[in-house]
Amino acid sequence: MATKITHIVNATTTSSTTPVSAREKLENYPIVVALYTDMENTIMEVHSHPYYEIILPLSGMVRYASGGNLYDLCAGDLILIPNEIYHTFHLDMTPSAYERIIVKIDADFWEERCHELHVEDALLKKEILLLRSGSISQWNLRTLFERMNKSTELEGFHQEIAFRSQLSEFMMILDQTIEENLVAAPNVLNSLATKALEYIETHFKDPSLNVRQVSEYTYVSREHLSRIFKEYTGQSVHVYITSLRMQAFREALAEGQNILTACSDCGFSDYSTFNRSFRKLYGMSPAEYRDRLKRQPDQP
Repeated sequence: MATKITHIVNATTTSSTTPVSAREKLENYPIVVALYTDMENTIMEVHSHPYYEIILPLSGMVRYASGGNLYDLCAGDLILIPNEIYHTFHLDMTPSAYERIIVKIDADFWEERCHELHVEDALLKKEILLLRSGSISQWNLRTLFERMNKSTELEGFHQEIAFRSQLSEFMMILDQTIEENLVAAPNVLNSLATKALEYIETHFKDPSLNVRQVSEYTYVSREHLSRIFKEYTGQSVHVYITSLRMQAFREALAEGQNILTACSDCGFSDYSTFNRSFRKLYGMSPAEYRDRLKRQPDQP
C-alpha cells in the first residue's frame, strides 16, 4: 500500500502546542513531508526550527514575515527557510483555504549534501529563498516531494540512497535557479523593522529589554516603532520578545535546566507573571511541560 502524505488540518488554530512542536527534531527520517490545510485567519507565533523548511502552497494566499521582510505567496510559489531563522506567517489575507506541502529536512543531512555537491555558497547561506511559480513550474516539485514521502516505505540503505538522490535533485534545481537569477526578492523590506528585529533577537534575554529601549536604539518614537513593527511582523514588540523568551525557556528545560534558572536566564524577571503567560500560551504549567519532556526525552 502506498504511503499517503500525512494531512494536518487547522494546525495553527486547533493546537496550542504548535510553537512547542515546531522545535521538535526529526526523529525517524532525515526528510519529513506533510500536507497542511488551514481554513481560519490567524497569525502564527514567531518561532524557528532546528531543520530546513520548504513550503509549497497549493491553494490560497499567505504572507510570511522574517527579518523585516514580507513574502506574499500564492499557489505554485516556493519558500525555503533555513534552520534557526525566526519567522512567522499571517493568514489574514486569504480568500480561501490555505493548503500547502511542507518538507522538513534535517539540518545536518542538508549540510552534508551541500558539501558533497559543492553548492555551499548558494545553499548554506542563512537567508530565505523565494521562488515564484513561473521559474520552477517546469520541475513539478510537488511530485518530487511526494516521492520523498514515498521513500519512507524503503528500508535500510535503499531508503538512505533514495533520500540522498531526491534531495540532491532538489538542490540542483535550486542551484540552477539561483545561477539564472530567478530568485525573487521579498515583496516589501523595511529597514526600521530589520534593525529593530536584529536588536531584539540579540538582546531578548536581557530582562530590561522593552519597547522604549528598542525605540531609543532605532531613533524613532515608541508609537512609530510599534506601528511599523506590527505591520512587518503581525505582532507587538512585547509579544515578539515574549515569544523568543518562551522558545529559549523551552529549550533550556530540554537541556536539563531547572525551571527557575531557565526562567531567569531567558529574560523573565517575575516568575508568577511568567507562569501565567506560559499557561495561557500552551495550556499547561511549566512543570507539566517539563514532565512531558521527561516522558519524551528526545523531543526538545
